[in-house]
Formats: sequence, structure tokens, C-alpha cells
Amino acid sequence: MRRKAEKYYAIWIFSEGGGKVKKIRISEKMAKFLKWVSISGAGIFFSCLVIFIWGLPKIKEHATLKKEKMFYQNVIKNSLTQIDEIYKYISELKLLEKKIRVTADIEGGSNVVPFGTGGTEEENIEDITSENKPLLASKLEREISILKTEIINTKRNYEELLPSVEEKRDYMRSVPLLWPVRGWVTSEFGFRFSPVLETHRFHQGIDIATRPGTPIIAPADGRVVFAGWEGTYGKTVLINHGYGIVTRYAHLSEIYVSEGQMLKRWEVIGTVGDTGITTGPHLHYEVIVNGVPVNPRDYLID
Repeated sequence: MRRKAEKYYAIWIFSEGGGKVKKIRISEKMAKFLKWVSISGAGIFFSCLVIFIWGLPKIKEHATLKKEKMFYQNVIKNSLTQIDEIYKYISELKLLEKKIRVTADIEGGSNVVPFGTGGTEEENIEDITSENKPLLASKLEREISILKTEIINTKRNYEELLPSVEEKRDYMRSVPLLWPVRGWVTSEFGFRFSPVLETHRFHQGIDIATRPGTPIIAPADGRVVFAGWEGTYGKTVLINHGYGIVTRYAHLSEIYVSEGQMLKRWEVIGTVGDTGITTGPHLHYEVIVNGVPVNPRDYLID
């Protein structure tokens, strides 16, 4: 049986300028295959083109959302970090306030805020969506509101503390903390045998012996209320320090201050002597509180 002759297609290729002509023979099967490949390729191409054109806005939207999400994550993280730092500063301020109150013996104040009480859960930050953005914003607003309240309270506490500290400062300046002169305490405060009167009597101060002419300083701020001769005390100075505190300096050889003069701590008021009734050069020093003599050692800082 004679085989049916296979059909061929001829493609003639002419070169420009009248050159050599090329002939390409393609079988019918190959032609059909190439036709199928061309149609399929064109279909795939147009399908991809349609998908690309339709999906491009989605891709851009996704990229925008991702970028926006990262932006919000960074903003929230930075905000929470700053909130924690502010909480830390507030805690330090409250701790300082507490130390000042304890040192100055001033009541009041508020509790110290623990470090790191601000913030939002990390997993919520990493999973920002359109649904939970309002929730995160609400949490941030709440944290900021709490911070504002803490700052206002801290400011108010310091404003209330300032007058008390100033009053304590003035009081401490008025307390006779310093030794008016350095030397040897030859007679303490209290009942003693008086070598001058040769009898037991209450000694209202302390006697500090040192060489004649040694400068005597004011142990605290105050105003001179007496400067002159005072009976058996000889040359004497009295200083009113306020708050019911008065100090007396007796048996001076020289007086450098006058009545009504305002003094600061460390100012020289006179020199050691033996005027009045004494057994030798020394300073008789008294501290009188609300009219009652008290032991000067209760105030002196060694």
C-alpha cells in the first residue's frame, strides 16, 4: 500500500538588495505545533498582562500598607520607650522628694512610681491592623494621661515642699550648731560646785577655757539684743536667733558688735577674756530656748 505523501510548507526569505534567496521547509505537523505554541504563548502572555494590570494596584497597596505598618510600629515603640524614660525620671524625682522630706523632717509627699509601668504588649505592636489601631491609640492616650497626672502631682508636691524647705533652711541657719570658740570645757551644764561662790549652784551654760583674745564667732544667724556689761558676767553679748533661741557670751575682753546688729554664722562678735567674776580667761556660753536654759551640747556639732 502506497504511503500518503507528507505535506510541507515552504517559507521563502528574500534578503534586501537582491541577494541570495533562502528557503525553509516546514512539515505540516511542525507547522501545526508552532501554530499551537504561538496561540498558547499569546494566551499566556495576555493572561499574565491582565493579571499584572489588575494586580498592580493591589501590589502597590500592599507595599503601602506594609510601609505604613512599619512606620506605626516605630512610632509606637519610640513613644513607649519615651514613656518608660519619663516614668523613670518621675520616679527619681519622687525619690529625691522623699529624701528631702526625710532629711528636713517634712511630712507629706506621694508614693514612688515603679520603673517601667508604662508600655503596651510587644505582640500587639508587631501585629498592627486597621482593627487594633484604635485600641493601640487608646492605650497610648491612657499612658500619656497617666504621665500628665504624675507630672502635675510631682510639680504640686515640689511647690508644696519649697516653702517648708525654705522655712527649715531659715531654721537651720538659726540653730547654734557651731562652737563659738575652741578650747577646753572646764565646767559643764547643770549643778556644780562654784569655785567663786564656794557653793553648789546650777550652771546655766558651759565654760570654755582658751587663751585671752581668742576670737568668738556667732554659731548661727541672729540679731544682737544686748552688748555691754552685765553684772557678774562682765562684758556680755546676747544674740536672738529667732524660733525662741537666744545665746549668751560672757566674760569677754572685747565686744565687736552692737545692739540691733544682724549677724551671720561665723561672724566674730568679740574676744575671750576674764571680765566680771571669774577664776581665769574663758568663755561662758549659754543656749536659752523659750526662756529656759538648755545644755549647749545638745546643739553643738563636734
